[in-house]
Amino acid sequence: MDEILLNVLIGVSAGLIWWQSAGSDAEGGALFFFATHMTWWPGFLYLFAFPAEVAVLTKELLSDSYSIEAYLVGKLIADTPSEIVCPSVFFVCALPMCGFSAVASVAIWLAMLLQFQTSATIGMLCSIVTDHPRCPLSANTLISFINVLQMCAGGFLRDPRTYPPALSWLSYTSIFYYSSAVMSQAVSASHTVDPRYSSLGMGANVAILLAITVGLKLSLYVALKWRNLHFA
Repeated sequence: MDEILLNVLIGVSAGLIWWQSAGSDAEGGALFFFATHMTWWPGFLYLFAFPAEVAVLTKELLSDSYSIEAYLVGKLIADTPSEIVCPSVFFVCALPMCGFSAVASVAIWLAMLLQFQTSATIGMLCSIVTDHPRCPLSANTLISFINVLQMCAGGFLRDPRTYPPALSWLSYTSIFYYSSAVMSQAVSASHTVDPRYSSLGMGANVAILLAITVGLKLSLYVALKWRNLHFA
């Protein structure tokens, strides 16, 4: 309930700040905020909640109660409803107030659900990796670095085409780069993408977002396996 209330408050606040901004110069700021909120909030939410689950999982694995595979499948099934409802509450409040059309709103909502999934998994991975006694970084430090790097490399704050040649590859590692492209194409009357973002078609950008999400979920499985073998 707290997470739902949080998203109602933030959604209404965003809607008031970017009131009917769709189609104006302020539109880009609203889209960037959507991506930012769907990165920082789930990342830190799972960063601090996941360690308690892993502690219980470790005990259950040692007693052969169930496997990592069963845990991940169960978690996926159990968490999916809340992972859809909470972000949706935010967008139900914010998107109409910002003035986005129904078609654009659906595309933004779907892209941001993938952004949520990716960021949540990054939070879980950071909590696992930094739990190793030899890791020099705290989970908070690691996820903050990753999120800031994603934001800065996503294209909104600086056009990737102006990067130094040695950093020309950096934007391709940012989920902002692809999700912002999807949102840019969705809100454009001609469905053209802002040149700062991925120049691929909407379908290709969505496919990349899906691939990143699935890849990170598989990485979470590998990380749990590694944790169990090395320091459970």
